[in-house]
Amino acid sequence: MLIESAHGGLSYAKEIAKAVLCRAENAPCGQCRDCKKADKDIHPDILVYSGGESSRSFHVDLVRDIRQKAYIRPNEAEAKVIILENAQNMTVAAQNALLKIIEEPPGSTAFILICDNKSALLDTVLSRVSAVSPRDKAEEFLSDADHELQGKAEEIVAALLSGKELSVLAAFVPYERDRAGFDRLLKAVRHTASLKALSLAKEGAGSGNEAVLRLMDIAKAADDLRAGLSQNIGGLLMTAMLTAKLYD
Repeated sequence: MLIESAHGGLSYAKEIAKAVLCRAENAPCGQCRDCKKADKDIHPDILVYSGGESSRSFHVDLVRDIRQKAYIRPNEAEAKVIILENAQNMTVAAQNALLKIIEEPPGSTAFILICDNKSALLDTVLSRVSAVSPRDKAEEFLSDADHELQGKAEEIVAALLSGKELSVLAAFVPYERDRAGFDRLLKAVRHTASLKALSLAKEGAGSGNEAVLRLMDIAKAADDLRAGLSQNIGGLLMTAMLTAKLYD
């Protein structure tokens, strides 16, 4: 996965890493050992590397060291997350050295790259990652789940993936006059779609995986709907616009 963000990318990546390592059904739970250690930045299975702030300061020798550590089994969790900050500062040699490991990572290892502008990366790198540009604060992305609406959100995401537009509209009908409830459901949809995309990416799905891309589109579209609600646009009208956008 690639996070394109000029500010707050590392916090965003750490929230994603916490969700990957958490073993609760509704991850991240915030209460388990993995979540608590992740919050304190002391989890041994979340590794953060940064080559520096200047251009070409992320060298190939560091990438080679990262590749070796990727094959070491996790210390405590069932998986390991390696975060590469300032990826835009990688030399060409460093990016080339990274290609194979991010295309076929060890089964227990997930990579998250952070850059302020993905155009600085080689096309061969971009073709091997799922890119996302966060719009919200990191804590809202994964931690702000509404578990009461989880089941309904999963039904909506499944309907969006299968192209059942009428089922999506029907799911939102009870919330047409409940703007706060509509917003809560959208948050749950975004949370569900994001975690499903993360799960597929963790299993090795790349940017060519249509399901990963569609799930990321759903998460972003849910944010767009929430913005529309703040402008007093009718909920069902926005839902219709959502389905039209996704199936255009």
